[in-house]
Amino acid sequence: MNGADLASILIALGAGGILLELVKRLVDAVSGRGRKRRDEVNRAWDHADEEARKRRISEEHTSQVRRLLIEAPCVNNNDIPPYPNYKE
Repeated sequence: MNGADLASILIALGAGGILLELVKRLVDAVSGRGRKRRDEVNRAWDHADEEARKRRISEEHTSQVRRLLIEAPCVNNNDIPPYPNYKE
């Protein structure tokens, strides 16, 4: 069995894709791109978490103000706008 036969068998078994992925991961590990990519994803998740936290604080404040308006005798309950629809 020569090298061409071995290469043909590996290609037929799909080892070429596996080998290519292994080489990509090796290059990422050596160059540090994998760590950079992971850090970028973590920063994106942290940003999303921070935005969700700010949104929850805003919604809680809106709820408190809405209850104050409902309890206030000088405000007609029909004049209080409804909550926004998030499904848009």
